[in-house]
Amino acid sequence: MNDFLLNWAGSMGMIFLIWLFCAAMVDLTMTRRYSRLRTAALWAGGFLILVVLTSLVDMIYEACVFLIPSGYDFISFIADSLFVAVVGLGFIFVSWRIYRGTTSSKFFIASFILFIGLSICDLSFSIIHMIFPWDLYQLKFATCVLILIILTLGLILTNRFLIKTMQETNRDLRGDFRDVLFIPLAVYLTYTILSCLWNSQEGSIFLIPEITTRIIFIIMVILLYMQVFYGIHKAIKHIHIDEEIRLAKDVQSGILPDPDLFENLEGVKIHAAISESELVGGDFYDIIRIGDYHLAFVIADVSGKGISAALMMMRVKTMIKMSVRALFTQPGRMLTMVNREIMENNDTCRFVTVFLGLLNLKNGGFAYSCAGHTHPILCRSGTCTPLPCEKAPGLGIMDHEYISQRTVLKRNDTLFLYTDGVTEAQNKLGEMYGLDRLLSIVEKSDDPKTMINSVTEDTAVFTEGSSQTDDMTMLAIQYTQEE
Repeated sequence: MNDFLLNWAGSMGMIFLIWLFCAAMVDLTMTRRYSRLRTAALWAGGFLILVVLTSLVDMIYEACVFLIPSGYDFISFIADSLFVAVVGLGFIFVSWRIYRGTTSSKFFIASFILFIGLSICDLSFSIIHMIFPWDLYQLKFATCVLILIILTLGLILTNRFLIKTMQETNRDLRGDFRDVLFIPLAVYLTYTILSCLWNSQEGSIFLIPEITTRIIFIIMVILLYMQVFYGIHKAIKHIHIDEEIRLAKDVQSGILPDPDLFENLEGVKIHAAISESELVGGDFYDIIRIGDYHLAFVIADVSGKGISAALMMMRVKTMIKMSVRALFTQPGRMLTMVNREIMENNDTCRFVTVFLGLLNLKNGGFAYSCAGHTHPILCRSGTCTPLPCEKAPGLGIMDHEYISQRTVLKRNDTLFLYTDGVTEAQNKLGEMYGLDRLLSIVEKSDDPKTMINSVTEDTAVFTEGSSQTDDMTMLAIQYTQEE
């Protein structure tokens, strides 16, 4: 009788430590429905009910072993399975009642935590049994000491490295773990099979010692669950990044002016297009009406990619627009002023290539300035050549006095502005589209829309569907005023 009570006390001690560890883990991971005190009381009540149920299992086990000594292995397997089932179902039920969240999230997280607790209990008992030739109750009390040490270390390590990821994964998935619920079911089915083998093959499985198979199995399952949490967390981070990039692209596209707004503008035809790459870039164009007879247009390319480039693009676009309204007859001074503003606050060390033009719609007078940008193409009488531009650095590189250059556009002259994403588009062999091919295409077009559409189609043919890493931005302006 004394041995039975001591065995019972040892078993309850192990259950208490497992219950305490699992309750602490769940409390760290999930959101409580009730106050801390009420939550602790509910956990204590659950444990007391568990004590009664597991005590019944223990008494039935002892009675069956006494009555049917020849069926010890089978009875032990059934008793172990019932023990795990009672502890597992009890723990999951209490977790489900006490904490907020979906059923699938509570089941998945609670089953993982419970597996850690039960596995450490089994492993600790196997280690103690292997080392010390003691009576069963002595082994159980010694196991309690080892369990306490391992679970304390496990709680510290899990809280340090895994809890935050589990919380973030649960939050990001909004508690929907239905797609991975097969994992705890498969784990516990495998655990049952291995327990049967451990009980029936005298401490080894296929000549591998029981302690070794237990350690291997525990490590594999913990790594599996960690892979789920970290894998889902990483995938969700990528989804969030993709959403931010898509949002940045939408913002980028939304601030570009619609050329159709200038369809009825007397004296000029305008068309523009931007072919976005897979990454967020810093290309932009702008068309600014100044009074009745002046039109400013700009095309620019911010160095680098990503959201920071898009933010830099919006900043530069705003500064240029403000400078145009203040100094609209002097494009060189505009770029000089904007360059100084950028130089004062350019922690990201980005630069911007810009072409800024000011067109007098009444007489064709055209003033322009270029800050390191690709030279626009001027098409006149069927001949297209690059427009002469000052050799100057991009904005944000160094202090520089940009100059204004001037020419006069004749009727039906067309200016084709573009970013280097057009001429540097590559095919599958790594060959670039190039300026010569671009000139041959724009020479065949007689209006801005046809010109841009032809270049877009030809670059698509040239690249043969290869993904591009740079935006292709184009702006075409045809002067149509009668002389």
